Amino acid sequence: MNVKERIIGELDCLHIPGDKNGAAVVLLHGYGANAQDLFPLHKAIETYPGTHWFFPQGPLELGKYGNFTSRAWFPLGVADSILQAVETGNWTKVASLNPKGLDTARGLLVQFLKEIGIPYSKVILGGFSQGAMLALDTFLTLEEKPLGLTILSGTVLKENKWVELAAHKSGFQFIQSHGMVDDLLPFAAAKRLEALLFSAGLKGEFVQFPGGHDIPEVVIRKVSNYIMSRNYNAPK
Repeated sequence: MNVKERIIGELDCLHIPGDKNGAAVVLLHGYGANAQDLFPLHKAIETYPGTHWFFPQGPLELGKYGNFTSRAWFPLGVADSILQAVETGNWTKVASLNPKGLDTARGLLVQFLKEIGIPYSKVILGGFSQGAMLALDTFLTLEEKPLGLTILSGTVLKENKWVELAAHKSGFQFIQSHGMVDDLLPFAAAKRLEALLFSAGLKGEFVQFPGGHDIPEVVIRKVSNYIMSRNYNAPK
């Protein structure tokens, strides 16, 4: 396997090259992880031959622990609000937040997507946790539609703005997953996000599982099915 460590735009990334005209899967890690965290998924998730894989790394360095460097896409300024929402069951305050640094992170990701050399219409964009929030915000902001969108254990932010933007993506098919006992980003908030997208006319599958903040085998299977259903590079 040919894995390349690259700097694309201003982001470090791990890249598994595909064919010259191949599509791409771009997956964004969560808060406190790094590009290596989701990298094993390239072996677990099924794609058509010739697909590129990109695992960009968040620009913020949180600290080093031996050989591990903890990264983030934007500061976790929503922590106190999330804790309060978990305790009260009221997610309204968190849903209205535009976290500091999110717009900057989105700009870096947009630049990255422009420079990978693959049309956005052939990109399956996704992420886990904080990476899912950034992937969704980018998807909603860009006028062009990607090939696919995976939202793994994300949550709702910028609710009014996302409602406005989602109206322009009516009919788009996505996949979303969330653990029913997630103690970091509660299940109820994920369902609120699902309702937001569905009410705007998007179509998708919500994969719930009896677990926490994780990507279990059932999600991997469902994401594989979703990616293959996009029919890119399909064998003749």
